[in-house]
Amino acid sequence: MPKMSSGEATPVRSAERMLNILGWFKLERPRGRISEIAEDLGLAPSTVRRLVTTLEQYRFLEREPASGEYRLHIEVVRLAGIAVSTNDMHQAAAPVLDKLAKELDETLILAVLDGPQVVHLAVRLSLHRLSITPPTARRVTAYEGGANGRVLLAWLPPDEVDALIPPARSWRTQTADHEITRKHFFELLETTRTSGHSINDGVSDPDLWAVAAPVRDHTGKVQAALSLLARRSSMTDERAETFIARVLEGADAISRSVLYDKRSAD
Repeated sequence: MPKMSSGEATPVRSAERMLNILGWFKLERPRGRISEIAEDLGLAPSTVRRLVTTLEQYRFLEREPASGEYRLHIEVVRLAGIAVSTNDMHQAAAPVLDKLAKELDETLILAVLDGPQVVHLAVRLSLHRLSITPPTARRVTAYEGGANGRVLLAWLPPDEVDALIPPARSWRTQTADHEITRKHFFELLETTRTSGHSINDGVSDPDLWAVAAPVRDHTGKVQAALSLLARRSSMTDERAETFIARVLEGADAISRSVLYDKRSAD
C-alpha cells in the first residue's frame, strides 16, 4: 500500500473523527454537548467544535438552542432510510412481518448482529394496550438473555462467539434475578441450534416472553433473526406453541425470499 502523504493524512484523520462523532450518538444517549463528546472521544474541545460545525453545516447534526446540545439531524435520517429501504433482507421481511403482526397481534422484530450487539432492523408493533414496544434501531447486548441474541450467535464459529461474550466466568443479564455462566451460555447456543429457535422466558425482562428463529441468506448463513415478543403474564402453552410455529414459518419464508434453498444446504 502506498504511503499516505501528510497532506492526504489530515483529511482522512478529520473524516475518521467526524465518523466517530456521529457514532457517539446512541438511542440511549441521543443528545450531547461538545465538552461531553470531546471527553468521551479523547479529543480537544476545539477540534470537536470545528468538526461539529461542519457536520451541522451539512445537516448531519443539529444544535438545540434551548439546551445547547447537539443531536443527529435530517441527513442521517435520509441516509438511514436509503440503507434500510434498499436492504434485501429488510425488503424480503416486510410482507412477512406485516402478515404475522396482523394475524397474531404481537410485536415482531427483524434483528441483525453488529459485533456483540443486536440491532433492530425492522419492528412491527402490536396494537393492543399491553404490547411490548421496542423501538426500531434499538441496540441490545447479544449475550444478555435475549432470544434474538442467542439465535444470531448460535451458528457462529465457537471462537467468534468466545471473542464476543464477556471474559468473566459469569455475568448478569438485564434483570438482576438471572446470571449466566460461559458454560451455560454455550449450552444454550447448542440447544438453539438443535431446536432451530430460541426462547426468552423472563430472562431479560420479568414480564417478557419471546421466541426467535434464524433467517438465512442464499448461502445458508444466518444473517438475521425473526422474533415475536409478548407479555409473559398472558402466555399459555397453546399460545407459546402457536407463536413458535408461526415464527419458524415466517423466518423460513423470509429466507426463501432471499433465495435460501434448504435442500441444497442439506
